[in-house]
Amino acid sequence: MTFPQTHSRPIHRNSELGDWCRTSAVFLPFLASLSLASSTCAQSSSPVPSSLVQAEHMQRHGLKLKMNGVRYAANQAQRPEFAQLEVPITQTLYLDDLGQFEMHSHSLYPGNIRFHFEIKGNQTGMATIDTLFWRNGIEIERADGAVAKQFYADQTFLVPSLLREKAQHFRDLNTPLEFHGKYEFKAFEDSFGRPASATIDSMSKRIVAARSGTTLYQYTQSSPTHWNVVVSNSGGTTALWEIESEVIGTQELSLTFDSPYQEKTPRGAPRLDQIAPGVLRLNGAASNYHSHFVIGDQAIVVFDTPVSSSETAQAKALLEKNFSTKPITHIVLSHTHRDHIGGLPSYAIHGTTVYVGAGGSTALARQFPSQLQAQIKETHHHEVIDLGQRRIHLYSVLSSHATDMLVAYDEVSGILFQGDFFTLSERGPVAVAFDVNQE
Repeated sequence: MTFPQTHSRPIHRNSELGDWCRTSAVFLPFLASLSLASSTCAQSSSPVPSSLVQAEHMQRHGLKLKMNGVRYAANQAQRPEFAQLEVPITQTLYLDDLGQFEMHSHSLYPGNIRFHFEIKGNQTGMATIDTLFWRNGIEIERADGAVAKQFYADQTFLVPSLLREKAQHFRDLNTPLEFHGKYEFKAFEDSFGRPASATIDSMSKRIVAARSGTTLYQYTQSSPTHWNVVVSNSGGTTALWEIESEVIGTQELSLTFDSPYQEKTPRGAPRLDQIAPGVLRLNGAASNYHSHFVIGDQAIVVFDTPVSSSETAQAKALLEKNFSTKPITHIVLSHTHRDHIGGLPSYAIHGTTVYVGAGGSTALARQFPSQLQAQIKETHHHEVIDLGQRRIHLYSVLSSHATDMLVAYDEVSGILFQGDFFTLSERGPVAVAFDVNQE
């Protein structure tokens, strides 16, 4: 997918300022100690209409943003040979001067899997619901005031006029001679108190780039109410946005939701629950992901290894302490999207075999270039794993979500193990009819 072709002017970067961004440590070595090095890349040096009037109105009104763009998700592509996925996304975002916000976000992943979330917050906290009921079911996810304030501060970086309105301790940085009269470089703290920096066009006095930590925002404005934002992190583009703004009346936001939404049920501590004789399911993980273990007479197989090595190491310790010290000899990955395999190094030691679908070995080599000591085996059709008096059948299946999809079937329990081959919510209605649920 390409960036939506509705821009009133194309997104571009100023190469002169980009060169300075890459070599700023030579001109301004002191910036590194302030965590501000390479903080001032800009996108356009041409004068543009000022939008400061919007910031003035923010004292009495809210700002509604209509956002259209793409996000770039690493290791989430439909085909394992591709390192990045373009995720089309649309958002509406309300921000006001009281620190309130409301976001409606719609994104689309392979297999026509849709994520629709509503997020509301203020200075006391924030709440998130899944308006399709499938990812979070009917549960309300809540976070405290500190998380809400940080989320609000993150959103202000999408609105350069509001960012300047909320900036604290705005102060000068040294400007290299070649940019005198063109740009001014500033340091400040954002509304959450984090150090940040900005590049200001000397003629329009408008922010054309800003940095928070490793995240860089570059702005191109075509009118006071229309602008584009390029978001990058550590040098790689993570999102492209086309934004249209409208000043509206201040809203009174409630953090409650109507039925059928309910408060989230505590998951409890991480644990392995036996769902059938010799079949264990990881519940209560911080990520809310699950993995499964099947125990045979001689060995154990693991199905999926989300999300990180810390979670899988915890699951492995629970297995050995409470159930079995038999060796884990086989690891089956439903597909090679990072959220399903991030903890693989905890299991993929010498003497184990990792099973992936067609092309999956390419994704593993890219994501774990030197961390895996296991044998990697691609399954293109059907494979049988013998655990001793227990056989596990692996099948390569067609899926519009991931072309390297595997499912596993345990003969003894009759349980089918899958990950994203179809989608089910843990609490609430059956998921909507995504393409993957009809395959």
